[in-house]
Amino acid sequence: MDFQVIFKDTFLADLERIVRLIAVHNPAAAHKLGDLIVQTGESLSFFPERHPRVRQRPGVRRFIVKKHFKVFYRVLPESRTVEVLRCWDGRRESDPILLVPSSFQLSAFRISVFDFVISAFQFFRMSAFDFKFHRAAFQFFRMSAFAF
Repeated sequence: MDFQVIFKDTFLADLERIVRLIAVHNPAAAHKLGDLIVQTGESLSFFPERHPRVRQRPGVRRFIVKKHFKVFYRVLPESRTVEVLRCWDGRRESDPILLVPSSFQLSAFRISVFDFVISAFQFFRMSAFDFKFHRAAFQFFRMSAFAF
C-alpha cells in the first residue's frame, strides 16, 4: 500500500527560490530541475524509508538530487503519509533552519532575509545607488546576524 506525499509550504518556498535563482541564467534547466525534484519527492509514496536518516534530527530523512540539492522529509507510518519539509542547495554555507538549534533560529532568519534581498537585486540591473544600498545592507545583516 502506498503512502500519501504532502509537500509542505516551506518546501514549496525553498523550491521556488532555487528555481528562480537558476532561471535567471538558464530557464530551461531551472524548469527541468524543479520537475526532477518534485518527481523524486512524489516517488516517496513507495518505500519512503529507502533514504538515510539525518543524524542531527530524529525522524527526518533526506535524499539528494543532482549532487547539490538536499530534500528533507518525514515519514508518518501511522497515517501512511510522507511530509516533504525542505529543499536546500547543498552548496550554501549551512543547512536549513530545520537542522539549526533553536537558539540560532533568529540569526538564521536574518541571514535568510539577507538572501532574499540579494535575490531581489538579481532581477534588476543595479545602478550605482543600488550597489551602495546593497553593500550597506550586506554590512548591516552581517553584523546583526551574529548579534545574538
